[in-house]
Amino acid sequence: MVNNATQHKTTQYDDKGFPDAGEPPKTGRWKLIGPGIVVAVTGVGAGDLIATLIAGSRFGYALLWAAVIGCIVKIALAEGSARYHLATGSTMLDGWRSLGKWTSWYFGIYIMIWGFVYGATA
Repeated sequence: MVNNATQHKTTQYDDKGFPDAGEPPKTGRWKLIGPGIVVAVTGVGAGDLIATLIAGSRFGYALLWAAVIGCIVKIALAEGSARYHLATGSTMLDGWRSLGKWTSWYFGIYIMIWGFVYGATA
């Protein structure tokens, strides 16, 4: 019988308190496609998958360009938001709030209208 309590690995933490990810892969192929896979996984959700499958079943390849452009725009917005956060230390919502109350009202109304339009098309 093996004692599992003594065989667990201790997690290393960096100077900011985050778990250490370890060394990146040494092979060239994984080094190149690894970050792309992470971006693709975080950028496309279940709703996107369902919407593109429905559009594909109804219109075939005629709307493939829209899916590609949508992914590119989503990646650009996610990267821009991340860069803003890294540069300022605050979130996009905090940045909007710093511009004044009108931005919260504007984007709140915009999101409500967009939600109704998107829901009506589904």
